[in-house]
Amino acid sequence: MEIINTLTSQIAVWKNFLTGAAGTLPTAPMLKTGAEVLLGLLVLLLIAYRFRTHQVRRERKIRYRIGRMIAHLCDTYDSLEDVDWKKQKAYRYHFVDGDLKIDQRDIEGIGDLIGPLHPSDGLKYNEDYIKGAIEKAMKTCSPVEFIAREKGADGTFHWKAFLFQGVKNDKIHSRSCLLLKRDVDDSRSAEMEKRAQLSLDMNEARKAAQAKTEFLNRFSQDTREALRDIMGNLSLTREEMDPGRRKDYLDESQQEARYLMTMIEDVKELSDIENGTLEIRSEEFNVDETLTKLNQLFQKEGEKRGITYDCTVEPLLYPNLIGDEKRLEQVLLNLLTHALLFTDRGQKVLCAVRQKLVKNKKVAMEFTVLCAGMKVPQEMVEKAFLPFELTRQVGSAKVHGGLGLVVTQRLVTLMGGQIRADNAEGRGMRYIIELPFDFASHVK
Repeated sequence: MEIINTLTSQIAVWKNFLTGAAGTLPTAPMLKTGAEVLLGLLVLLLIAYRFRTHQVRRERKIRYRIGRMIAHLCDTYDSLEDVDWKKQKAYRYHFVDGDLKIDQRDIEGIGDLIGPLHPSDGLKYNEDYIKGAIEKAMKTCSPVEFIAREKGADGTFHWKAFLFQGVKNDKIHSRSCLLLKRDVDDSRSAEMEKRAQLSLDMNEARKAAQAKTEFLNRFSQDTREALRDIMGNLSLTREEMDPGRRKDYLDESQQEARYLMTMIEDVKELSDIENGTLEIRSEEFNVDETLTKLNQLFQKEGEKRGITYDCTVEPLLYPNLIGDEKRLEQVLLNLLTHALLFTDRGQKVLCAVRQKLVKNKKVAMEFTVLCAGMKVPQEMVEKAFLPFELTRQVGSAKVHGGLGLVVTQRLVTLMGGQIRADNAEGRGMRYIIELPFDFASHVK
């Protein structure tokens, strides 16, 4: 403050001197004080220069950072506009040959900022909603974002993300709103695919849970029915005096007991297959001998049921195969037993076996079973490999297939083959199994 007072007084003296108000020149001390004042002015000018230089550099850094931020936003978003809602102006930022350009345009309403939305999106994101989003963004300086389908220049709708961000412009709380748009067709499509896949997985899980519940219900019901039949037959046997009828009751009880045992074993097989603990062996065996044993068994069973059973085996080029003979027997046993159960007395069950082709050192065996008395509609054919589906709905049989075909299908798949069913053009239910086997080097 002292320097300033001295500087002021000295300036006044020199002013009077220059205007003739002073009659004499300043004294030597006066000149000395004047030099100090000039030195003080020089220091003040230097301080002001350094301050201004720092301020300019700071402004340049801010402008550089703002430019980088705008460039990043322009790269990230398809459109960047500064909306002054009060003045009804919009300033569009974009780069042309590396230079930032700002285009100004007048706006009258929401339609000048956002194009026509898809009808279903327009119901949710109407003009009132968008105005509210702009006002909220300007008032709170917080982002408001939504995703909707906007009509493009080609007349088609594209998924767009709309982001409103409020911005403070000066100290008197003048505010504007940034509107940023970007195309999210790809990400939205991926998201919708994920949602669709998730929905599909959930539906599959529901179906699996429902199928398991139905399976347990039917398994429980059939088990109770079989046990009631056994208990009823045993009660009748105890009261029956005729040996012939007693034998019939015992045979029926034994048949029901076998069915229960088979069903329990099938459940165990299914559990082992699903848990991955069922092993498929690879041993050499003669398929002719396997088929001969099965044919003898089912010819006798067919005679008991009054059903004609006939199996035709074409000459096999490679009768000695390498694979799991036990599982092959199980597959054919389940399938043929199922065929006899659902074939009426007096009808036929026909079986045909042949070797189709040799490829990659493997031979494809084809087994075809035709149930001539088992005529079913096409919708039942499609459910042939579902548990307990063929129950009291086909023919006059009062028994059902249980889990036999389910286990058969899983075993065939596990052995690398495939099984399918059709109605053989109205002739009856037909099952076709194809299984690959390695074969021995010697040819028949």
